[in-house]
Amino acid sequence: MKNSNQTTSHSIAQIVINERGKAFDRIFEYKVPEKLRASARIGRIARVPFGKQNTKREGFIFGLKEHAETDRELKNVLEIYEKAGDVTEMQVKICEFMREEYFCTYAEAFACIVPKFAKKKGKEQYKKTLRLSGIYDEKEQYLQQIRKSATAQRAILEALDEKTVDYDVFIKTGGFSSATIKTLEAKGLVVVEKTEHYQAHYQDIAERQKEKPQLLEQQKKVLDEYHRSKKNKFLLHGITGSGKTEVYLNMIESCIESGKQALYLLPEIALTTQTVQRITERFGGCAVVHSRLAEGERYYQYKQIASGQAKVTLGARSALFYPYQDLGLIILDECHEESYKSTSAPRYDSIEVAEFIADQSCCKLVLGSATPLVESYYYARKGRYEMLKMPNRIFDLALPEIVVSDMREELKEGNRSMLSAELENSIRNALEKKEQIILFLNRRGMSTYVFCRNCGYSERCVHCDVALTYHFDTQKMMCHYCGYEKQVEVFCPACGSDKIRHIGMGTQKIEAEIEQKFPYAKIIRMDRDTTSTKYAFDKITYQFQRHEADILIGTQMVVKGFDFPLVSVVGVVLADMALNMPDIYSSFRAFCLAYQAAGRCGRKSGGGKVFVQTYTPEHYVINRVQEYDYEGFYQEEIRYRKKMSYPPYCALYGFYFLDESEEKAESGAYAFAEKMIEHIQEEPCRVFKLYHPSKPVLGYINKKHIYHVIIKTSGEKNVKKAMKTVYNTIAHEKNILTYMQKNPSGV
Repeated sequence: MKNSNQTTSHSIAQIVINERGKAFDRIFEYKVPEKLRASARIGRIARVPFGKQNTKREGFIFGLKEHAETDRELKNVLEIYEKAGDVTEMQVKICEFMREEYFCTYAEAFACIVPKFAKKKGKEQYKKTLRLSGIYDEKEQYLQQIRKSATAQRAILEALDEKTVDYDVFIKTGGFSSATIKTLEAKGLVVVEKTEHYQAHYQDIAERQKEKPQLLEQQKKVLDEYHRSKKNKFLLHGITGSGKTEVYLNMIESCIESGKQALYLLPEIALTTQTVQRITERFGGCAVVHSRLAEGERYYQYKQIASGQAKVTLGARSALFYPYQDLGLIILDECHEESYKSTSAPRYDSIEVAEFIADQSCCKLVLGSATPLVESYYYARKGRYEMLKMPNRIFDLALPEIVVSDMREELKEGNRSMLSAELENSIRNALEKKEQIILFLNRRGMSTYVFCRNCGYSERCVHCDVALTYHFDTQKMMCHYCGYEKQVEVFCPACGSDKIRHIGMGTQKIEAEIEQKFPYAKIIRMDRDTTSTKYAFDKITYQFQRHEADILIGTQMVVKGFDFPLVSVVGVVLADMALNMPDIYSSFRAFCLAYQAAGRCGRKSGGGKVFVQTYTPEHYVINRVQEYDYEGFYQEEIRYRKKMSYPPYCALYGFYFLDESEEKAESGAYAFAEKMIEHIQEEPCRVFKLYHPSKPVLGYINKKHIYHVIIKTSGEKNVKKAMKTVYNTIAHEKNILTYMQKNPSGV
C-alpha cells in the first residue's frame, strides 16, 4: 500500500509556528492540499491546525519537499497567504543562521524578517490619478463625443492629456466636479487609477544633483583597490573628514549600474537627514528604514524594496532583514558603534549577520570607520577583509589640536566648574567669531546621585539596583533603566533632615552652567530627553546646521558622524566616564568617543580645538587620542586582549537568568554551570573557561534579579552544541526568563 504522505512534488510543507515558546521552536510537517500547491512558496505565511485541539495558528513555510519524514498521517495546511509578508529564500537562511548563532527561537528570528507591519500592511493609503483613456489620437476626437452644451465635461477633456495627473490636485486647482469625472469615466474617455501611496518624511528632501563632485587622489586610490580586489569583504579605515561618504556613494553608483540593490546602514537615525540628502542629490531618492517611521511609511518602504523599485536603502540595523531582490552591496558605516548589536531577542550582531549575507548572496560588504572595532582591524590585518585606508583629511585640511585638560590641576587652582579655564575661554572666543561649539558628556539629567548629608540615605529605584537621576526640567528623579519616576524630596524620607544634596553631572547641569556663563548664546541639547518625539533628531540637527544655535550640548548622539562646518571648538567634558566602566571594552569605547568627538571639529577650514577633560591624563587611551594614533591604540589593546584571551582571540558567551525570586535566578545559573561542566568533561575542547555564576554589575533591573554565567571558548562546534542544549534544557526545567548575549558588554 502506498504511503499517503508520499505524494506529488512539493506536497509536504515544513512549517515554523509563529509563537515564541520553546515548545513551538522546531519544524512541523503538514500536507499541502492539491488546490494550495501552486501557492506554496518558501517564506510564505500559512494557516495550519496545531495541537490536539487543532487550534488555528499562523506559521512560515520553511521548506517544501516531496516526502514526509514520518509514516503517520499529517494534517493539512488550511490556507496560504500569497501577498502577506512573503520572504525570500535568503531571509529564511538568515533566520536559520540567527537561530543557530544567537540561540533564539525561529519565531524570534522571523519577527526580524517579517515585521508586524508587513503582515498587517498597516492602514493602506491611496493616491488617485487621472488621464485621458488613450482610445483616440487627437483631443478633438474626444470632444466630438460630448455635446457642446456639456461645458463641464468639455472643460475637463480640454485640461487633460494622456499624461497622468494627481486627481485631487486637478479637481482643487481646476474647480472640477468628481461627479463629472465619473460621467466621463463611464463613457470610456478618461481613466481614474488608484495606487498605494505613503507620504514619506524624507520625500523630496533634495533635488537631484546634476554634477557629482570630482574625486580626490586618495578617494580614487581607494576605489581602484576596491574594484580590483577579488575579496568581497572590506574594511575602510579613514580618518574623520577624509571623504569616506563620497567613496560610499561611488561604490553605490557602481552597484546600481550593475543592476543590483545597495544597502547603506547607519548606527543612529540622527545621521539620516544629512545622508538622505546626499543620496537623494546623487541618485534621486532612496528607501529609508528606521523604527520611528509610521507603520504606513515602513510598509511602503518594505514594498519598494521587495519589488526592487528601491535601488538604494538607507537605514538602521533592521534594514538588514528586508526582502531585497538582488543585493549587491552592504555598507556598514561607523561600524564601531554599539548600536549595531541588538539588546533584545534575537540578540544579534549586525556585522556577523552582514558577513553571512555577503557570503551567501555573493554581494560586497564594506565596514567603515575612523575607529574600527579592534576585532575588525585584527581580521583585516589577518586577511579576512581587504584593508582600505584613507589617512588624510580632504584637501589636506589640518586636524584640530587636541588639548588634554588635567582637571586635578583645575581643582588645585580653585576651579570647581565643569569646564576648564582654557575651554571656557575658547568657547567665548568662538562665540565672538560667530563659530559653533559642541560639548559632549555621555550622561543625561541634572544630577546622578541624590543623598542626605545627615544620615546618608540615597534615592534609589524601587525596581532596580541603581540610583535615581535628578531631572531639572521635570523636577523629578528618574530611573534610566525601567523609567520609574518620583517627585524630588525636600526632606529626607529616612530622618526628616533638609540636608538633601545633588551630586554628579549630566547634560542638563552643563546646559544650566553654560546658560549662566554665556547668557547671550543660543543653546540646544540633544539627548534621550529632548529626542523622544518623532523627527526630534532631525529638527535639532537642522537647527544647528542652519546656525540657529551656537552651542550643542549632548550625549554620544552628538559625536555620531555629523558634519557641521562651523564647529571650531569641541569639549569632551569628562573622558573618564567611559574609561572607568567595569567592562572589557571600556578602553575602546573611551578612545572612540573622544576620537569621534574630535572629528566634529574643523571640518570646513581645518584647525580648531578639542578639549579632552580628564582626571587621568597619563592613561594610554588619552595619550593615543591626543596623537590621533589609532594604530598605537590598537597595538596596546590587542596585546592586552591576547594576554587575557579576549575577543578576537576567543568568543565570550553570556548566559543570563532572570526572575523576581533571587533564589530562582541564582538556581538557574548554577544548574546551567554544573551541566555545562559535565558536558565539557565528556568532550574536552581548546580554550574553554567557565566563570563562576555571579550577579552582573546591574544585578536587579525592573523588579528582576539577574545572575549570569560567562563562558570563554574558541567557538568549537561541540561547545556551541553543548551550550545550546544545556541552555534550552535549563530554561524549560527552571521556568525562568533567560537570554544569551554573544560578546556581551558589562563583563
